[in-house]
Amino acid sequence: MQRQVALIKQSLFDQGYLDEQFMELEELQDDANPNFVEEVSALYFKDSARLINNIDQALERGSFDFNRLDSYMHQFKGSSTSIGASKVKAECTTFREYCRAGNAEGCLRTFQQLKKEHSTLRKKLEHYFQLARQAGPKETAPMMTFGDSVVDVGNNNYLPTLFRADYPPYGRDFANHKATGRFCNGKLATDITAETLGFTKYPPAYLSPEASGKNLLIGANFASAASGYDDKAALLNHAIPLYQQVEYFKEYKSKLIKIAGSKKADSIIKGAICLLSAGSSDFVQNYYVNPLLYKVYTVDAYGSFLIDNFSTFIKQVYAVGARKIGVTSLPPTGCLPAARTLFGFHEKGCVSRLNTDAQNFNKKLNAAASKLQKQYSDLKIVVFDIYSPLYDLVQNPSKSGFTEATKGCCGTGTVETTSLLCNPKSFGTCSNATQYVFWDSVHPSEAANEILATALIGQGFSLLG
Repeated sequence: MQRQVALIKQSLFDQGYLDEQFMELEELQDDANPNFVEEVSALYFKDSARLINNIDQALERGSFDFNRLDSYMHQFKGSSTSIGASKVKAECTTFREYCRAGNAEGCLRTFQQLKKEHSTLRKKLEHYFQLARQAGPKETAPMMTFGDSVVDVGNNNYLPTLFRADYPPYGRDFANHKATGRFCNGKLATDITAETLGFTKYPPAYLSPEASGKNLLIGANFASAASGYDDKAALLNHAIPLYQQVEYFKEYKSKLIKIAGSKKADSIIKGAICLLSAGSSDFVQNYYVNPLLYKVYTVDAYGSFLIDNFSTFIKQVYAVGARKIGVTSLPPTGCLPAARTLFGFHEKGCVSRLNTDAQNFNKKLNAAASKLQKQYSDLKIVVFDIYSPLYDLVQNPSKSGFTEATKGCCGTGTVETTSLLCNPKSFGTCSNATQYVFWDSVHPSEAANEILATALIGQGFSLLG
């Protein structure tokens, strides 16, 4: 039932009926106010029904008072914005534009569409709330995150490494404009996924002071920028190698036992959604630039070496008690701005050789995951295809509202990834990151992460059961 509720909710976002304001309302809902969002929505529909009646009467008079109509619609737009009624809000905006232009026909036509969108949203939300009540109080599965800079929420802030993002302009669009250590201007794809699953706060970075007490009950983030499947490269970068992330996971479980008891701790770990993101830095920041590797290993042999380490990692976290694991595929590494700069030479567009390598690695990853699934009957493992949605964004940015997909927003957007390059003094940093697929030369912007999160959620529903 919870899975069906989550699917319906996600469809309301995917189809554009709701926006992130609805999520913000849900964050205000707690045990003391378990029906807060439904009550707010009921008030909205009651008030908007009154406004619709007033506008209907005003339109029936024949001679239009555009100032009065605009005033009514201003109220309507405000209340629609407050609950995240995206399509209704858009129609309100169009109606007001027609009012200012004195276009009576446009007002009438738009108002009919507005009433249609309003009625559709009401029916869909009533169905959603009815199912949510039947499903009962939502138990949010804890989230454990492992891997690299794509999912690091601040562990590297506590390490002597160049690979840190705890300074501007990182985090400029995050809550309170704070640089938390996320390699992004705002939220990561995993943050957005957590919100959709019902988290009101994000699982903390394990090395941070927040990773203590009851905060551990919602999970923890063990990821470290510049880490990956190749532990030697992680150590050279002063990052947390995967084997150490597993050790921290074991330590986390021992802390959990002290808080919740052994039986409850086992249940939390078993029910947790474990996410792993790794591989990109192994290739882009290690293999392709390190002659000690690319002169000794073929790219295929190096990929097989990484896959062996992936399988070892899965077996290790399984031994701790993890049973629901999602791992991201490699992205189209040849489309990363840094890869274009370093390896593109005179090639127009993405570096095809790197993309081919990524696709071949992803085939190995899927095969290894299938093998592990057969080996452990009670293991649920999903490989999230990040390659396809990110490649589509890069090839057709305008389709999703982007204007730039070849370089990042920070600085020149072609090589920036660390404090030496993406920092408050970086020249040329863009003013509006929502138009950029990439934030820096390697990492997606928050706007792109929202699209990637939709892919994560859509592919990962089997982990929610």
